[in-house]
Amino acid sequence: MKPDPNPGSRAPALLVAPIILLAVVLLIGCGGPPLMGEDTYYRAVPLDAITGYFPTFSISHQLHSVIRAPVVINRKVHLARYHGNVVVSAARFWSEEIRYTGAFRHVMTRQAFEKAIIRSGLSQRIGSVGGLLALHQAYQAWGPFLWIYTRLNTVSANRHGMHEAELIVVDPRSGHKLFVARERFHHYTASSVSDQTTFYPLLNSLIDWIRENGGVLHPVRHLKQASSER
Repeated sequence: MKPDPNPGSRAPALLVAPIILLAVVLLIGCGGPPLMGEDTYYRAVPLDAITGYFPTFSISHQLHSVIRAPVVINRKVHLARYHGNVVVSAARFWSEEIRYTGAFRHVMTRQAFEKAIIRSGLSQRIGSVGGLLALHQAYQAWGPFLWIYTRLNTVSANRHGMHEAELIVVDPRSGHKLFVARERFHHYTASSVSDQTTFYPLLNSLIDWIRENGGVLHPVRHLKQASSER
């Protein structure tokens, strides 16, 4: 075999593959947007700039498609009466996604809401905010807000392994559920549950409900740490 007269000329080509691989690893590790065809789990991302919804594309769906979860309760309400306040009793993923919509002025986790109550000097009157009765008392003393939470139901696990994920909005003053979206899936595994197939569709249905009831979205690209959570 003849020696390469210019072995240094191959060096740039040999470096291309490692550089591309490093870029992909950094993108995933830094929590960047999911790659096309990549299903994720509890990764909070901004709204898709083209559709105005959360990106429900996956291996089985086209890029920029919008998938919504079935809505089982859809009550009409004037959202302005809640003064843009929302308390989210769920994983931080849900409060972050709702903040990305820019539909509400104050999106608080339960812990952040407890701090707000303490700062307001109402802790003796309200106490815990862990259930509907306590949240009703908080509504009366602290002021209007919506309560959003999620729930996982087992429908027929013994026979088919069927489960339901629900996203629920409640008016703590009346105790009524204003909105419930529901997504069904088989087996609670990474292969059957993802942001694109389960969680983003629930949020997309919530976006429709917000718009139908006078809410206006002001999507944000980057989240700032909420002052109530510092």
